[in-house]
Amino acid sequence: MAEPSSDETRHQITQSTLLSRVTAVIVSVLLVVFFLTTVGNTATILSTVEMVKNDPYPASVAAGHLETRLVQLRTMAVRSVYITTPDAIENMLQIYHDADPDITECISVIEHCDSVRADQVKVLKDGYEELKTHQQTLVELCRDPAVGAAEVHEFVNENLVPVVTTLLNTDLSILDESTRAVENVYQAVNDACRRTIFISCTLIVAVVVSLFVYTAILHRKTKREERLTAELQRTLEVAQSASRAKSTFLSSMSHDIRTPMNAIVGLTTIAENNIGDTERVQSCLERIDTSSRHLLSLINDILDMNEIESGKISLNAEPFSISGLMDDLVAIVQPQARGRGLDLDVSVGPLAHDMVIGDTLRLHQVVLNLASNAVKYSKPDGWVRISVQESPTASPEVNSYLITVEDNGIGMDQDFLECIFEPFERERKETSSFTEGAGLGMSITKNLVDLMGGTISVESQRGVGSRFTVAVPLRVTAATGPCEPESAADQGNLHGRVLLVEDDALNREIAIELIQSFGVEVETACDGVEALDELRAAEPGRYGMIFMDCQMPRMGGLEATEKIREMEQEMGHVHTPIVAMTANAFNEDRKKALRAGMDSFMSKPISMTELGKQLRRYLG
Repeated sequence: MAEPSSDETRHQITQSTLLSRVTAVIVSVLLVVFFLTTVGNTATILSTVEMVKNDPYPASVAAGHLETRLVQLRTMAVRSVYITTPDAIENMLQIYHDADPDITECISVIEHCDSVRADQVKVLKDGYEELKTHQQTLVELCRDPAVGAAEVHEFVNENLVPVVTTLLNTDLSILDESTRAVENVYQAVNDACRRTIFISCTLIVAVVVSLFVYTAILHRKTKREERLTAELQRTLEVAQSASRAKSTFLSSMSHDIRTPMNAIVGLTTIAENNIGDTERVQSCLERIDTSSRHLLSLINDILDMNEIESGKISLNAEPFSISGLMDDLVAIVQPQARGRGLDLDVSVGPLAHDMVIGDTLRLHQVVLNLASNAVKYSKPDGWVRISVQESPTASPEVNSYLITVEDNGIGMDQDFLECIFEPFERERKETSSFTEGAGLGMSITKNLVDLMGGTISVESQRGVGSRFTVAVPLRVTAATGPCEPESAADQGNLHGRVLLVEDDALNREIAIELIQSFGVEVETACDGVEALDELRAAEPGRYGMIFMDCQMPRMGGLEATEKIREMEQEMGHVHTPIVAMTANAFNEDRKKALRAGMDSFMSKPISMTELGKQLRRYLG
């Protein structure tokens, strides 16, 4: 074959150069079009979002707040039938007074939104004016001793309730229209995304065509993408499996939470209907307490799992006694075992080192969970055995403590053992459509053991029983553990005065009643600012201790504690013990409270045992 001439070569080079330039121009044009389209779509999205932000969104937010306030007023109106005391009437007036500026502001915001029709605004304004008139009349009726509950009830049903219903219907209509405006934004964004995707696809095709000379490289890239796609598919399957497990869990939790809630609500109604029957009311209260503890256990499991998954959980390091921990465990589990007719056998040691350093609460949680499960799933007249043994490790300062929990209960299938420590997993039994537990206990147990640097294993056989073995490394110490205060069950009242800092009126009332049951005087403050004012005005040593909520308006408990400690130093006052009494129950919350200068920590709901310990610790 003849070699191409110089002119032919130059012609081929020229053609290649021209082709490459044309390809570059085409790709550049497509890039510019893509850029302009993206900018245009972004501008469209931003302008649409800004429009919604300046009109439908404020209307939606205001309508939501207005709905909450109207429901509150309707509830107060219905409850007014039972309001007979001056304090209750003043409280109702205060609620009306507090709600008035919020409702007026919400109606004002709605009125200035162009998306809301004028007739809707008129209905809201006129209706609220009428509602305020009826509210004033209602207060006068409640104050009049000659007016009976039946007349108040009739007035509420014939005047207040229809007006509130009209206001709510109008408010919900405004909320629905605002929601539709947001849906229009979604449609606009969706259309813009489709246009962007179309231009992107065209650009990709052009790039692929212009770069066909790199077929080999693209082939290798495709192979890599296929492997990545397979990995993503596997990841997607795992995520979908987890999502299905969570969906199943939420469905089950809906049942598990509603069951004790139904018992609490129902038993409360029964107690109210039999208020004169002391024995019946006492029985209801005992069962309400049992149901509320079960509900609290479910909530604690969910919070613990969330703390573990978020990586926020941490362990405390404090000296404690292994035998003391097991004594506490027996005190809890023994009544459960006795109630089911089980033989509980607990053996400890002999231990060369009883005092160790670790997180006693978390280790107690691990062993208690295993022991409670053993009792729960054992057959009547069966047995549960718990043992603790100590063995040395490579480090002379650390020993391994082997805790075994064994039972001759119903046991588990081998298939379930493979996933027993997975979150939301619960064994389904063919003989029952109901599955006990939240499906989180064993996962929490496994994560806590891992966090301690230990191991957990399980052996089980259906119909024979189960055996759980936990090995935890703990640092041995010669120190003695913290001295436990007396239990709340100890007889005899205490003497002294405490300052209770709590912003929620109902929680404040409950805490006052519980603290006073120990014979202690209680003075209150509604937030940190009031607490500081009380302490500045009080003579030194007036308060034996302070119970401090953490989240409060104006000034929270942590900031208030820091300022109290500063004030004590400036004025030369003695240290006043401060105990956190808060619904923030995570370990991180405990650490924040102690860092702020608090002396101790207890979480809500208030435990009488824990309350008694705190009072006796600082006032005893």
